[in-house]
Amino acid sequence: MRYVLERLELSFDQHVKNQNQIPDHEQTQIILGEINAEKEMIKSYLKQEVFTFQEEKRLELFVQQYQSALIRLANEVFNFNNKDLPALNALAENYLQAITDLLFFIENYFTRYFNLNEQIPDSYKYIMQAKCKQYTKAISKTASTTSVCPELLKIILKVFNDFIKASSQKNYTYTQIIYLKKLYAELADSFNSPDENCNQIILDKLLYLNFNSAEFVSKYVQHILSQVAEVSSLKDQLELLAWWSKTIKQTALKPGMALCSNSITAQAQLIGWLQDEIHFLEKKNQLTLLMPTAVVGHRIKNPALKTDFSVKQLGLFIRLMVDEKILQPLNQTELVNQIASLTTTDNQEVISAHSLRRHYYTIDEHTKDKMKARLISMMNQIKKYNNMLLFFTTSFYELNFDFIYYSNYLSFISF
Repeated sequence: MRYVLERLELSFDQHVKNQNQIPDHEQTQIILGEINAEKEMIKSYLKQEVFTFQEEKRLELFVQQYQSALIRLANEVFNFNNKDLPALNALAENYLQAITDLLFFIENYFTRYFNLNEQIPDSYKYIMQAKCKQYTKAISKTASTTSVCPELLKIILKVFNDFIKASSQKNYTYTQIIYLKKLYAELADSFNSPDENCNQIILDKLLYLNFNSAEFVSKYVQHILSQVAEVSSLKDQLELLAWWSKTIKQTALKPGMALCSNSITAQAQLIGWLQDEIHFLEKKNQLTLLMPTAVVGHRIKNPALKTDFSVKQLGLFIRLMVDEKILQPLNQTELVNQIASLTTTDNQEVISAHSLRRHYYTIDEHTKDKMKARLISMMNQIKKYNNMLLFFTTSFYELNFDFIYYSNYLSFISF
């Protein structure tokens, strides 16, 4: 099986990459003709070669190998820049256009075998970054005329801004770009919804699109808790949480969509939190019914732990321990409640279990920064332990050497 991109690569090297003079008009036209002829020949070859494969897996591998080769070549051409002969850069753009056309051809003609998890070409990333700038402007402009929650808007715009500001070394896949396009298309209508329903409609739309970032899940949890806080009785709170659990479970997700492909769905994260919250309130309701009135709300007089963390920082610290599987509770809500009952801080002798649970699920940027500083301090402390180990090891060897020396000296005196 021959490699048909070789002639196109050699043509680019000869006429652009290794060229030290600008071709005249006639030569340029000849080169442009060669580029177009090679592009059409490659298309024809790929169409014909499809019918030579008996195994579908080998056909898929064949298509994806050419896809990867074209992306590599596209990146090389896109990043070419001759400052001394800028006319060669214009010629390179013709090569890039031909390669881009071939990639679109493979994507459309071999859709079934096109690898969406392959990184996009740098040229495509550059185009999409410009397009995402337009997306953010359009979303911000539309949102300014509605009552959309600023925090929710910030969470949405962050996804586009992260892509816009991404360094050249950070790779994005076709799947991620498709998600950004779909996200903007779906949200465009949501911001035009009536003011009183705008936030809920956007939350539902993001859930449908599996917008499974930690910030979004925390925001949705905060949205539910704000409604629960307005209900006084435990029975009514349980009914409200049960309704939310039923609603979210029955929400259909758009197939194949995920903001973070390696994370569990936003739906699953919310259902897990709701189940924990319902379980906690059910147990609380049972204990309230069984305990005498004087015992309800009882707290250990002498907490076992004292920390200089704030309640927000303590909530984030527990979340880190659970997410990193250092702590593996059967029920996260019970874990948070137990820690709340056993712990006191410099500023709060009594930690509200409800408050600690809220900060466990809802994390702000200031608390993240504080925790980062504390983790850096812990790393520095570990380095000190290493220095102490080196000191004691060295001291031990020196002591051992002195012992041997004096032993030999005493033996000599005795002799």
